[in-house]
Amino acid sequence: MAALVDVRPGERGALFAAMGALAMATAGHTLLETSRDALFLAKLPATTLPWMYLAIAGLGLLVTKLLPKTRKSATASLAMLVATLVAVVFFVLLDRPTTLLLCLLFVWTGTFGAVIGVELWLLLGAAFDVGQAKRLFGLVGAGAVLGAVLGAFVARIVAGGLGARALVIAAAGSFAVGFLPTLLLERKANATAAATADAAREPARAGLARELSEVWRDAYLRKVGAFLLAGTITVAIADYLFKSTVASQVTKAELATKFASAALLMNGLALVVQVGLTSYLLRALGVKRALLVLPLSMVLASGGMFAAGTLAAAFVLRATDGALRHSLHKTTTELLFLPLAEEARRKAKPVIDLVAQRGGQAFAAALVLLLVELGAGSRTLAAAAMAFGSVWLLLATSIGAPYVDAFRQRLKRGSIDIDARIPDLDLGALEALFAALNSARDAEVMGALDLLAKLGRARLIPALVLYHPSKAVVLRALPHFAATGRTDFMPIAKRLLDHPDPEVRAAALRARAKVAPDATELASFERDPRPELRATSLVARLAGAEDAAVVAAVREMLLDPERVVQLSVVRALAAEPAPDLVDDLATLAGTSSDAELCAEAVVALGRVGASDARASSRVLEALVALLPRRDVAITARDAIASMGAPALAFLKDRLETHDTRGPSAWAITRALSAFEPALVAPLLEQLLETSPDGTVRYRALRQLRRVKGEAPNVPLDAALLTRVALKTTSGAIWLLEQRSLLAEAQAREQLPATAAGELLLSLLGDKLTLAKGRLFLLLGLLHPDEDFDRVARGLASSDRKTRATSRELCDNVLSSPVREPILLLLDDRDDAGKLDQALGRDRDRAASYVAVVQRLTTESGEIGALARYRSSELGGEVERAPIPFELAESAFASRLATAEPRRAERAGST
Repeated sequence: MAALVDVRPGERGALFAAMGALAMATAGHTLLETSRDALFLAKLPATTLPWMYLAIAGLGLLVTKLLPKTRKSATASLAMLVATLVAVVFFVLLDRPTTLLLCLLFVWTGTFGAVIGVELWLLLGAAFDVGQAKRLFGLVGAGAVLGAVLGAFVARIVAGGLGARALVIAAAGSFAVGFLPTLLLERKANATAAATADAAREPARAGLARELSEVWRDAYLRKVGAFLLAGTITVAIADYLFKSTVASQVTKAELATKFASAALLMNGLALVVQVGLTSYLLRALGVKRALLVLPLSMVLASGGMFAAGTLAAAFVLRATDGALRHSLHKTTTELLFLPLAEEARRKAKPVIDLVAQRGGQAFAAALVLLLVELGAGSRTLAAAAMAFGSVWLLLATSIGAPYVDAFRQRLKRGSIDIDARIPDLDLGALEALFAALNSARDAEVMGALDLLAKLGRARLIPALVLYHPSKAVVLRALPHFAATGRTDFMPIAKRLLDHPDPEVRAAALRARAKVAPDATELASFERDPRPELRATSLVARLAGAEDAAVVAAVREMLLDPERVVQLSVVRALAAEPAPDLVDDLATLAGTSSDAELCAEAVVALGRVGASDARASSRVLEALVALLPRRDVAITARDAIASMGAPALAFLKDRLETHDTRGPSAWAITRALSAFEPALVAPLLEQLLETSPDGTVRYRALRQLRRVKGEAPNVPLDAALLTRVALKTTSGAIWLLEQRSLLAEAQAREQLPATAAGELLLSLLGDKLTLAKGRLFLLLGLLHPDEDFDRVARGLASSDRKTRATSRELCDNVLSSPVREPILLLLDDRDDAGKLDQALGRDRDRAASYVAVVQRLTTESGEIGALARYRSSELGGEVERAPIPFELAESAFASRLATAEPRRAERAGST
């Protein structure tokens, strides 16, 4: 039973009210309709039926205009009272039936059935969110079908003994009984609307023309309207086929009992479908595929009528319609309106029902009149039903994607770039660049310098730019001059050796040494009091040839206690890499507390690694060791990335064999962000499945999302991501179970709360939240076109309907095998309800508190550490092991450290 009906605490009152209202309304309408059809066809020919359909369509338009301008009026309960009174009046007048009276009864019955249906389903949409609707609308619809069966059963008995007229007063009694549950349902809908954001304000309805225009502008509503219109035309033609066939082959005295018997049979089938299949089919097929069932069945049944043209075939056609339209199909089509906000649904649904139902009936009536006038028989009408059924089926196949898009829309209610593909510059562009070189804005000047160099036009940069007052501009221009081998800037560079800024002096000497190395000039700076010139000259000499004495001199400067001397040497080595000094740079970077000096040493190491493959291994060892340091982590990541594929292979090996856990592994995983997305994607995917460290896996997920954002075409292994998603979901359910077991056992055994016990519960809850966060990252990778960040925010909303909207989007986007466990995890039920469904009989409900804690002591990381601590409090044999780094760096350790002395103090005072 639990697999078919999922009614949760707090839902029973609204559910029974909804079932009662629909049951009584449907029973009364069935009684009234059976009486109407029998009385009408006993006196008038079947060819007058299309005129009645046209009249119903016209009256429906008038009633829509007269409905209250705001939807908060008690329209449904008022309609039940009016229906009761009208039925009593008809019963009295039908003692002497006239043609006019029978026509009025026919039109009134059709109009009321449509109006009460719209009003009641609007109430249901307001009272239940989309998640509740998918669970409960099958049962609610069963109430409607059960009412139809009851009405048909009463009609069969009463018609056989008292005649068709007596059915009218029976219908009045049914409407009267339905008044109370309808009133209760209205109160529930109003209470729900007051508590949700959707219906916080509800403006009055606009005119019909304006509402039609608004619906037409919405692509989703246009599709829904076309789908319902095609369905109405199809079933209207089928209804005429059935009634005309029965009227032509059954005596007038038997019409009432035949119609009642047919209604009983059809509604009985509908009840079986509604109770036994609707909820299951909605879960198994989803809304999109469930929409196909009735259209496909009607096409097949119409084909049978076309082929046979018998009374039996007409019964099959009508039975197909009756069994599915008011059960599975009604439930499914009502769900199409639930992605809309409450206000939009209340405005759009009556308009669409008007156009689809009234317009469809009018079109079908006109078509039938035309065909009958042309002499068409039952087979021609069956062919027409088959044709419109095919259109209906085609529209059903196209409405699934817009249905999901509607949920997405509901959730939404948040230096110069140098490109190698720049074309050759014409004269005008060059003039613009030269004008930029004279700009007062440093950034504009540097952008022009870089662009000219990138385009191979660095020789056009005027040497006079070195007289620019900005240090940044001069430092940017000097490397461009040196790279081209130009000599015209040398005199100005020589003057810059006396520049007030030490970085400019060093850059000028470095540029001169690169273009025209002069050993005499470089040697003249060995005893210069300015350390940046001494360092630059020594490093420049190393670039020319290996010299042990020069290496020793540079190493001595690196050990100089003066910061300015060390900084000068490191900057010189960053500009001219020296492989012989890798170990010295690594030692300086690892031991210095000076962030700037350390960062310059890291840059120098990166330059060495990128320029000399023989030194790359030592460089990478040093840089990886620096990754956990926050002050140089970014610089170290960039330096590692500059070394390309060898660096990536090195990091992969470290993650697999050395730094598999802890801060170093975390830092290495983050360093992968500096590489090209296509290169790191396979490694990141591998880490998701193989890394023993949860933080590494989480950072790999974040990096994969960055990869997909920067390079959407990079392929990801969907099978691997699905496996990881299933594993993550399983782990989340395990955390949910352990937290629930601890809480239930603690309450059952009335254990006193301690700091460690409360922190253990809190830690399990936090881990569960983190698991859900990882799960949404995985879903975003599996479905990159969906905004699962927005879905996650929707699920965290305080508004019940917003949460239900997010779950419905997940339901339609996800597929097996991840869909079912994830939807279970995201369900709005309490922990016990989720675990009952997830674990069933295997759920351990009677475990003692000590047993649960003892099981948790075997876990690694924070959970195991806190569980061992809690076990020792309870007198367990587990020793309080040292808290691992995962816990030591978390807020739990500090909270436990402050809470434990207080607990001990209280225990001592006691």
